[in-house]
Amino acid sequence: MEFYLIVVGSGLAGYGLIEEIRHYSKDMSILILTEDDGHYYSKPALSTGFSQSLSADDLVDKTAAQMAEEFNIDIKSFTTVTELNPELNQLRVDGVTYNYKKLVLATGASPIRLSWPEDVNSMVFPINNRLEYQEFSHKLTGKNRVAVIGSGLVGAEYANDLAMAGKQVSVISMDERLLQRLVPCQISDALQTRLGDLGVRFEFDSKVIAGHLNTEQELELTLSNGQQLKVDIILSAVGLSPNLHLAAEAGIATGHGIKVDLSLQTSAKNVYALGDCAEIQGLVRMYLIPLNLSIKALARTLTAADELPVKVSFGAMPVLVKTPSCGIVCVPPPSELKGQWRVAGEAPHLQAEFVDEEGKLSGFALSGKKLLQRMTMLRQLTGNQ
Repeated sequence: MEFYLIVVGSGLAGYGLIEEIRHYSKDMSILILTEDDGHYYSKPALSTGFSQSLSADDLVDKTAAQMAEEFNIDIKSFTTVTELNPELNQLRVDGVTYNYKKLVLATGASPIRLSWPEDVNSMVFPINNRLEYQEFSHKLTGKNRVAVIGSGLVGAEYANDLAMAGKQVSVISMDERLLQRLVPCQISDALQTRLGDLGVRFEFDSKVIAGHLNTEQELELTLSNGQQLKVDIILSAVGLSPNLHLAAEAGIATGHGIKVDLSLQTSAKNVYALGDCAEIQGLVRMYLIPLNLSIKALARTLTAADELPVKVSFGAMPVLVKTPSCGIVCVPPPSELKGQWRVAGEAPHLQAEFVDEEGKLSGFALSGKKLLQRMTMLRQLTGNQ
């Protein structure tokens, strides 16, 4: 079987690309191959669903069948690509060979899994897709005490959402504070205070060093700081690792992600990578704004056969932290850049500006009512770049 375009993956990257392509081409033959059910949903909704009592089915915006009909595409769900041959422009799936003119790898990323004692491991869950949300929701039924491992963006969002759902939440993290790599300590503290008002407990600069399931089916955890906790279930939010296996086995260049140039093309001809699996200029950008910019560029490249590829351009890209207790938006400065945060306001309404050693604005973070300054700060930051 042959298709002009085959997309591996049915997340926001895969479906977003197809929706954009249909603005330019109504009849391009397209096949989506996906390991899950292929239903379309908004991934950011995962970390806001518990407080709204949403089931995994409630999160579905459109079924795979509805997506196939609306966008005139073929979708094969619950399938795994076993082989990619870029030289022949072929994929092998469940013993069937598919030929393509263009291939997009939108394979996403998988949660990093820590090592746990066997009886504890059965109660540790990541949530990075709707089916994992479904599994965690099922296990959460009748349980009240949740340990969230990790205090980055995802950990903070789930801690807020679960606390708003009435759960007793304990955040355990090897970091010293919330959102440590994104915002200054004053905004971290403001968020911690607001989450604390919801009953969230924090154990920073610490990790689980021992644990077991007792006779009452409670998880008894011992932390490196000497604290002991009893919880019912663990949500692991310690980061994601790009899915590289298919590309690497095909001889495509990989690093932290699948390496692509600014036109999203990999080291293999006619093969592109998009979303959480793609490494662009040495960085894997796992946020919505860079994804949407990449989608727009790649869709134009794939539908303009006789023109030069369209290169993606990244400017200032704000990160929205979905913590209703203390709303936050930020544009973190480059991690290697030297400078200092200048913070003004009264918690939780704070405005932080990162100024480099030359006095140049190179990042910002806003919380509370200061979110109203978002566009002003973006204009200032863009003007400095």
